[in-house]
Amino acid sequence: MKILFLYLVIALSFIYTCDVQAQARRIVLFEHFTNASCGPCASQNPLFKNGILANNSGNMLHISYHTVWPGRDPMNEYNREDVAARVSYYGVTGVPSMIMQGNGYRGGPAGVTQDILDRSSGESSPLRIQVRESSNGISRRVDVDVTTLGQVATAGLRIRAAVIESEISYASAPGSNGETFFPNVFRRFLNTPSGEAFAPAPRGETISLFFDYELDAVWDTSKVYAIVFLQLDGSKEIVNAGAASLPRIELVNDGESFAKGTPATLSSFPFLIVNLGDTDIPVRLNFNATQKADWTAGMYIDGNPSDDEVELEIAAHSSVPISIDVTPGASAAISEYSLRMEVMSDPDLTPQHAILNVISNVTDLLVHNDNTWGNNDGTTSSDFEAAYLPGLSAAGATSIAVTSASLYERGFRLGKLIDVKHVFYNAGWAFPAITAELATVFMGLLNEGGNLFVAGQDVGWSIMDPAGQGSSAARALYRNYLFANYTNDGSTANSNVSIVGSDPLFRKLPSFTLHNVYGNDAQGNPFFFPDELRPTPEGVSIAYYNTNPSASAAIRGSKNDFKSVYFGFGMEQVVEASVRDEIMGLAWKWFHDIISSVEFDAAVSVAFLGGSYPNPASDIAVIPLGASMHARVLHMYDITGRLMMSYDVAPQATDVRINTAALRPGMYIYRLLRDGRILGSDVLQIVR
Repeated sequence: MKILFLYLVIALSFIYTCDVQAQARRIVLFEHFTNASCGPCASQNPLFKNGILANNSGNMLHISYHTVWPGRDPMNEYNREDVAARVSYYGVTGVPSMIMQGNGYRGGPAGVTQDILDRSSGESSPLRIQVRESSNGISRRVDVDVTTLGQVATAGLRIRAAVIESEISYASAPGSNGETFFPNVFRRFLNTPSGEAFAPAPRGETISLFFDYELDAVWDTSKVYAIVFLQLDGSKEIVNAGAASLPRIELVNDGESFAKGTPATLSSFPFLIVNLGDTDIPVRLNFNATQKADWTAGMYIDGNPSDDEVELEIAAHSSVPISIDVTPGASAAISEYSLRMEVMSDPDLTPQHAILNVISNVTDLLVHNDNTWGNNDGTTSSDFEAAYLPGLSAAGATSIAVTSASLYERGFRLGKLIDVKHVFYNAGWAFPAITAELATVFMGLLNEGGNLFVAGQDVGWSIMDPAGQGSSAARALYRNYLFANYTNDGSTANSNVSIVGSDPLFRKLPSFTLHNVYGNDAQGNPFFFPDELRPTPEGVSIAYYNTNPSASAAIRGSKNDFKSVYFGFGMEQVVEASVRDEIMGLAWKWFHDIISSVEFDAAVSVAFLGGSYPNPASDIAVIPLGASMHARVLHMYDITGRLMMSYDVAPQATDVRINTAALRPGMYIYRLLRDGRILGSDVLQIVR
């Protein structure tokens, strides 16, 4: 290999700018680890190339690092040292592996969806990177302007610049996997793999720097370009990235990307269209709202109400303010509002997106794993939502919403989910089953007194098996919060599930059957691996496979102020819909203290609490009681836990008559207590 002499010159200057916006558009960077002799790479890489790369011109950047393993790869041989440094930086242990934004999506290339990209690109950054390139045919100069627009975390912030060859084609495959076309191949870093410490300019000012480097005769210099990115080495988050090919117009979310709303209260959220170029640019803007029927939203341009689709001319070096006004209704939801901007003068550019999520009235969340499906056939965990939601709704969950794991994680970290206390996680058969980032968020929920339900095939294998994708955070969640030990991967023999008869919560469940819903491999072997578990000393087994109580199938536990329930299979694998619904309903009632592992027996044997009638009720409801020698009290709560009514119950009373006329329609929880101890709980629905 020819040795390149790298000339690096950095010139720093502060340039005042009149741009006073708070954020810049975030350019999504994918770092792709692959190898020309990797069999799975040959099947997954084309899916990413044809599905994501080909359809997102101007919205993303992509670097392919060719690793030294598993076999020969001449693109790795060109620069092994820099690639090895990046492999070590991320701890990559297998290919293909795709990492988005440093600490965002991490999985196979085939698992990257347009939704994942749109959500990431719809967010904003406090730093804007603009890149220009010029060449004399022998060397190339890369000019970089980094403008500070908002508050920036500076600890561990480093700037890296890389030379990329947009495509390399071979007449015959250079490795053993048959691939001959390779996009965006990493050639070398212009500074070093470690980059350099970067101190941003004061807000509203710009730091300018440039890199000089020689062009190598090995490269097709017509396809060579530079990518510059800023990264926080502590979290590995990529703050922003830039390249000369990116458009000079930006659609920017200039405020919150995830917000907490209040019923019947209007909130305005700012966006901007910014033209950084020297010419006017025509655009077409579309607004779309995905919301409940009793929510309202509208778009305003420069303070004026607008249609949902409008064409605008954005003057050079100017910006146009946009507002999305949202008024939540009474319905619980995480609503989504998106802006889509087409550059009409350049149809080859993919439309830009900006996305806003607003949460209101939500106490419970059904969260779907959005990582790569087990056999990469395009299935997603959300495809099995119907195995979870009906049981929750039937139990009385009216303040519940549905979201993805990545959106849940983002909302939690932004502090917008403080009212969400109960999470039901559908892990499906996707990998990683629980990422390190999601595990950290789940532990945060539980440490704050929340409750967590987890169900999915291979959750234990993914976290605990050496061949899985486990992390220290996920293992801590598994052992210390789900109270589980992983025994083995299970097999088709684990098709029958028995309930532990002594469990006070789930003992009324019948035995039930599991079946394969995930298909078969090429040899006809079913993708059926219900994990075998063993509870830790703090956990309790609630179900087991076949007739072997030591082969636990599900575990529950409580500690401090949290509760957890974990099933080693997905609810979609349960044959009987009634059993699925009952499992979800019992977990929901336990989380909401309608039934209790401690007080359940007391509710049955000491102070019988009957089901109210009529139910649903309108103005009057009667709740039957078992006679007692002691005075008691009946409390009525709304679904958020707010005390609405309180009735003193005399000894020997056999019912309580409740005037419900003053209560708004909805779901309510009533509890019978004696000396502060819960004797029993149930649900009452008010309708009119």
